[in-house]
Amino acid sequence: MPLPELREELRIEETANDWDGSPCWLIHDLPAHRFHRIGWLEFEILVRWGLGDPEQIIANIRRETTLNPTEEELRDLLIFLEQHNLLRITSFEASAKLSARKKSGIKSPQQWLLHNYLFFRIPLLKPDKFLNRLMPYAAPLLTRNALILFAAIFVVGLYLAARQWDIFAGNFVNTLTPSGYISYIIAIIMAKCVHELGHALIAKKAGIRVPRMGVAFLVMFPVLYTDLGEGWLLHDHRLRRLVSAGGMLAEGALAATALFMWGMLPDGAFRDACYILAVVSVGRSILINVSPFMRFDGYYLLSDHFNIPNLQQ
Repeated sequence: MPLPELREELRIEETANDWDGSPCWLIHDLPAHRFHRIGWLEFEILVRWGLGDPEQIIANIRRETTLNPTEEELRDLLIFLEQHNLLRITSFEASAKLSARKKSGIKSPQQWLLHNYLFFRIPLLKPDKFLNRLMPYAAPLLTRNALILFAAIFVVGLYLAARQWDIFAGNFVNTLTPSGYISYIIAIIMAKCVHELGHALIAKKAGIRVPRMGVAFLVMFPVLYTDLGEGWLLHDHRLRRLVSAGGMLAEGALAATALFMWGMLPDGAFRDACYILAVVSVGRSILINVSPFMRFDGYYLLSDHFNIPNLQQ
């Protein structure tokens, strides 16, 4: 039986090796903007998929490589491709299967919410062109020297806060007022915007697209997000981790600046604003972003460290 054709919009991109050193590739579904990680055997099968005959593909791989594929392994790959809609629909039967699968996946709003309440995303922006225009202005902030400078500013800010620790600690209680709560909300939004912009700009510096930004809902709580899926195309693990940590680095720079300004400014509204911004930025980085138990930066850094694209599953 001849094999069905692959969809024309698919691209196979090389990515970083697996933890054991074996080569890996990504099937990039361009319209859906999804990536599917495959190993050496699956790659060799797919590059010969055009032969159309399973026996011929297997014989060709055995002859030209050291791999020894079986019909069962090829059949497993075929099932995987079918389940992820990576095959071209060329027959009424295949079209009927796809239609039935889509219908079976249709849920009422209540069912959809029940299955997706833990985490789902709503894309709002396509920021890539804007980021390209912004890069020349942001480039000086995306250097090693800038990182060292902000680290020094943070150390000085900590020193200034330690010298006035009683005032710094006491300010927290003083900000727990209705107007203070509003200020904290504004500070959280500002810090999150800087965080996502940090991810996006470092991703652009690394040479990858940022196709979408939007709002994600974590247990129905809204947070901003940046689509960094193409980061898996980077071969350099260090560079991928830098992209994943870009938000924390940007927020850390914001915290350093705010903490330093609080220590230098006289009493007043601007000093209070810097205090709130510093507390929010430091608190978010330590309590939320570093945590590997939620889908934030710590999660993606840990999944990249162990080379597991979807650690949660």
